[in-house]
Amino acid sequence: MQLKVGDRLRLPGTLSQPGGEYRVVAIEDDMVEFRSSKDNVTRFVKLDDVPALLERVTPTATTPITSESFGRDHGVLSQMGYRVGAHAALPAINRQIALRRVFTTLAKDLPVGTDEPYRVEWGEAGTEARFAKMRRCLESFVDLRLKHPREYRRSIAE
Repeated sequence: MQLKVGDRLRLPGTLSQPGGEYRVVAIEDDMVEFRSSKDNVTRFVKLDDVPALLERVTPTATTPITSESFGRDHGVLSQMGYRVGAHAALPAINRQIALRRVFTTLAKDLPVGTDEPYRVEWGEAGTEARFAKMRRCLESFVDLRLKHPREYRRSIAE
């Protein structure tokens, strides 16, 4: 991929940086400096990592959804402290801490019991696979709640 200063790209969000439209403001050695058009947020990305980052803007599901996909009473996120909504009583910072904990926990330490296929879905700590799984989970929570907006108004807002 050939980038030049002034190019505009859509970048995905990360746990600490918002997604959206970014402009290339500098390219030095193997680093690219991006600045968001909306919030003036600056991001530095290794030049070699830009193609993978751009692919993540529109992720595709890698794990098929089956009837067993919803057979768990408690998933990894809830078991590791992520809660939202009227009954959760968790401030945003605590939810962010829980999400960071999930993102950085080694795969072998995830609370999945003996369900190895489920552990594999989560990928290793700090990887694109883990981030994509977390994102799919959060997006599916929102999608489910949107079907029942009155009951889940607070959860969606949070």
